[in-house]
Amino acid sequence: MVIVAWHRNRLKVTSVEHYGTVLGVPYTDSDTGEKHYFASVSGRASGMNELVACLVLDEVASHTPGSPLPPSKVYSGKVLRSGMHWIIGFRKLPPGPKNYWLFVAQSGPPLPHGGPHKPSVPHRSLAMQITVSGPQTVVSEEVKDLAILFPPSDETICPTFTSYGPDSDPPANSAKMKLGTTDVQSGLQVLGPPPGVWMFQFANVPDNIGYKFVVTNGMGATKQSTNITVDSEACVPPLAPDPPGGGGPPPPPP
Repeated sequence: MVIVAWHRNRLKVTSVEHYGTVLGVPYTDSDTGEKHYFASVSGRASGMNELVACLVLDEVASHTPGSPLPPSKVYSGKVLRSGMHWIIGFRKLPPGPKNYWLFVAQSGPPLPHGGPHKPSVPHRSLAMQITVSGPQTVVSEEVKDLAILFPPSDETICPTFTSYGPDSDPPANSAKMKLGTTDVQSGLQVLGPPPGVWMFQFANVPDNIGYKFVVTNGMGATKQSTNITVDSEACVPPLAPDPPGGGGPPPPPP
């Protein structure tokens, strides 16, 4: 799909600009037994101020013309990693390809010492259309096999990225980017995804071709993706002008 994005100041999404689609990881809610998708987005921010995000299900494309639009379905995000390279996760998304508006905002800096006490207000924000889709290969939740959804083999990726996939029993405990037999970088495990989902973050992996990504679980079982290219020039987020009056995304939910 075509992505329409408005980036203000230095808050950027870097995980979906090339693909238009975020892969949802299927999982089963341990309390209700219901099947959902877990999805995440990542990006860059210039500071440590608080981030908030939500996904709004885009019902406009699928509703019957002339009938009232259904109420918006809003899914709140949880910050899994803050700072310059942030990650936000979304639980309990409906299975199957669905279109969303993604809203991300970052609060303003604290007021100077001695000033009146006021809550921080968003001063950086973005809106982006994305699709959350399922894995391209069948993933068995019953077998609990380790699997990789991102990065796949033969893919070009950014130097900073988040790897993820369905988890195994025992769970994944390490992930590495390798060139030949050399370990170039070990991923930092991201805590917060639902049970059944593994996630590791990599930052500033050097540009090169022929990488191999390897994830390992507690029993030493591994899965790998091969022939991965890391290319920083392919990962510059596309900037668009501010939307004209009356255009652009719907207003963020209150």
